[in-house]
Amino acid sequence: MRAVGDEIERLGAKLVLIGNGTPEQGTEFEGRDPLPFRLLVDPDLVGYQALELKRSLLAGFRPRTLLHLVNALRAGYRGGRLEGDAYQLGGVFLIVPGGDVRYARVSRELGDEPPVEDVLESLAKWTTGMATATTG
Repeated sequence: MRAVGDEIERLGAKLVLIGNGTPEQGTEFEGRDPLPFRLLVDPDLVGYQALELKRSLLAGFRPRTLLHLVNALRAGYRGGRLEGDAYQLGGVFLIVPGGDVRYARVSRELGDEPPVEDVLESLAKWTTGMATATTG
């Protein structure tokens, strides 16, 4: 998502990363790897639970996890030390004003992320619909 942050902003949305570490870990992470978008932390996993994100002890040991790692390394990700809940899986969501979820992808294993094009397409459809609603 880092690579398409500008496109997301152009479409009228804000990209936010929500990690499950502590506030101190979030600050330290941003110091090591500055982000072009907002970082929030949810150490109590309240948001993760509300979005029904999975927590799995075996998620890091699935064969596809290695493929996700190789793809991330090819894309330039160099990682760092693991912080927060290592077993908590994430997801990608498009949540619009009012709280409606217009796109949801829940990770099945570590590194399981949706194609960026799918997220941008969903966002473009929503923003096009909003423009039509305000002009029509």
